[in-house]
Amino acid sequence: MDETTWIGRRIGRYEVVSELGRGGMGIVFRARDTELPRFVALKSLPVDRDVSPERRKRFLTEVRAAAALSHPHLVPVYDLVSEAGQEWMVMELVEGESLDEAIPPAGLPISRALRWAVEIADGVAAAHRAGIVHRDLKPSNVIIDRDGRARVLDFGLAKIQAAPPGPDEATRSAPLTRAGVVLGTFDYMSPEQALARPVDARADVFSLGVVLYEMLTGQRPFRGDSVASTIHAVAYEREDPPESFRPELSAELVEVLRRALAKAPAERFQSMAELRDALAALARGETVPASVTAGDAPAATGGTGRRRLLALLGAVALAGLLALAWLALRPRSSGDVPAAALPATPFQLHQEAAELLSRYWRSGYVERAIDALQRAIADQPRYAPAYAALAEAYLRRFEGERDRIWLERSRAHAQQALELDPSLDAARLALGLARRSAGDLDGAEAALGEVARRDPGNARARRGLADVAAARDRKPEAEGLYREAVALAPADPELHSALGTYLFDAGRYQEAAAAFDAATAIEADFVFGHRNAAAAFHMLGDYGRAAERLQRALVIRPDAPSYSNLGTLYFFQGLYPQALEAYERAIELGANDYLVWANLGDAYRFSPGRQQEARRAYTRALQLLEQESGAVTEEATVESRRALLLAKRGASVEAGALAERWAARAVDPASLYRLALAFELAGERARALDTLAAAVASGYSEAEIRQDPELTALREDPEYHRRMADAPARGH
Repeated sequence: MDETTWIGRRIGRYEVVSELGRGGMGIVFRARDTELPRFVALKSLPVDRDVSPERRKRFLTEVRAAAALSHPHLVPVYDLVSEAGQEWMVMELVEGESLDEAIPPAGLPISRALRWAVEIADGVAAAHRAGIVHRDLKPSNVIIDRDGRARVLDFGLAKIQAAPPGPDEATRSAPLTRAGVVLGTFDYMSPEQALARPVDARADVFSLGVVLYEMLTGQRPFRGDSVASTIHAVAYEREDPPESFRPELSAELVEVLRRALAKAPAERFQSMAELRDALAALARGETVPASVTAGDAPAATGGTGRRRLLALLGAVALAGLLALAWLALRPRSSGDVPAAALPATPFQLHQEAAELLSRYWRSGYVERAIDALQRAIADQPRYAPAYAALAEAYLRRFEGERDRIWLERSRAHAQQALELDPSLDAARLALGLARRSAGDLDGAEAALGEVARRDPGNARARRGLADVAAARDRKPEAEGLYREAVALAPADPELHSALGTYLFDAGRYQEAAAAFDAATAIEADFVFGHRNAAAAFHMLGDYGRAAERLQRALVIRPDAPSYSNLGTLYFFQGLYPQALEAYERAIELGANDYLVWANLGDAYRFSPGRQQEARRAYTRALQLLEQESGAVTEEATVESRRALLLAKRGASVEAGALAERWAARAVDPASLYRLALAFELAGERARALDTLAAAVASGYSEAEIRQDPELTALREDPEYHRRMADAPARGH
């Protein structure tokens, strides 16, 4: 079928509007989503020739690879649709221009080229962490969006790499490329790819080097009059010195380019993250250590070879990062031998990871810790401390992404560490924390209690035991354990934040705000503290201070939870368009969070003509909430949220029955409040008033109740005012 025949047709729920472009792996259309108010990009297999089974399989691999990725500098995949015997990938439609259109003949300003190169490297590094090599990095596969951000697209040539040895990697798809078959664009591909040899992530490092060279000079480093001459230039010829085109290029930048464009993979940066860090240092005007450009690291074959640690680069790169989260590496030396010239031992890699995890909320620290620990295990497969630290790192990823694959990996690594060394307290602690997050409270209490007995000064064990006690509604015990943990490690902001969260859940908002402030006084970039302090001030009715703390959180990390909280702040002030905009931004950044989807549903429900979208958002929230069952989230929290979501979706009978089952069992203020809302929305005013009074008596914020638009009708009931007048005398 000719491509023009698709214009105006429906492909699934998407109406094709126009053609956007085409390439060797597909054709792309602009299409209108008939169910959501947005335009999307639809990509298909080429429609003007027969499609081989191998090409179709490769296309489906592209979809699976791209759909697994979520990063602000990657273009996300929304959907996969089959129509008329073809598969169509639905992607975000990014408005802007391609990078090849943005590069002028003489090259870009150096600062802009570095900024975009860092953003590209950051996105591709995220793909590499997921085991995906792009293999077709080029300017036409990078979009500069309207905000001026670089976004990488088209993983059509992506290869799902075989997993490196170790128990943490699930089996992945075998490569689709047969030996001797060349895929990619010759001008930008690596020498090993041009010669049809096996490739790994370092092929993308080379390709980004080519792209950066072109951004800086306006010229491609390897050119030929034919395909054969281009391949020869890529594989064997040296690039023209970039400073011959741009004399103002610094010697450090030239050296970074030289190493990225090294013919032998072993002489390049050994990961995209290393290249990103070097470029980021240059972008900040910092000096890149000579070790970065030495090019003496051995090949990293399948993750099993020992790599050289660029410790000084790590120290420079980490020093300038902003902090990230929700709710300086130590230099090494040996006499006069430079630290970066020494091979990193498993112990050194473990120490590096421990430093990173101690500041886990900062950008990329958890991912770098995982990389260091995987290298330690590759070098010494029975090194128990690395498995224990990996369990912690994976648990941090679970806490941030709520994808249970990270929780399962955390438990598996903790168990492996304990099997390798039953006397290792770090392994037992990791296992206890993983069990706690999985909802195995008995197992968690046993493991964490054993650590606390063996090491009475272990603050993290105390905090874990506090979480278990809180989940079991042993409130005085929980508060005592949280305060013991803080006393044992008063310089740990996370412990102050954990205490604050407990106080918040108990309706003690002023004390909670003070605990969150203590956390941010220790670490000014501790985004948990700012975001949670905003929530406490919101509950106190101090919207000005709540907004100020949220804005500080957004400066540190413009992520889903912060945008979701900002949307809630707008929502309670009746600013529904602004709330909707903030919630939609939150969905773009964190689509796995059921709370974000629930909040989005609220904004749709209070927006005229968007009731169907609200229902779909609530349905997705319920689906994601189901994954919380059995995890560390308390059962009353899950079931009260389920009842409220059902009521908002219109399932009044089911919502009312569920709320009735839990009204007598829930004791925390927030759960009681949600159940009261569920009763009200289900049409059960008397039960709503009873449960609302119980929530207030338990400490729930009356300021929140007075502002909640869900309760507008209830607040007009005289009985509401009588109940509220009585509630303080019956509560605390």
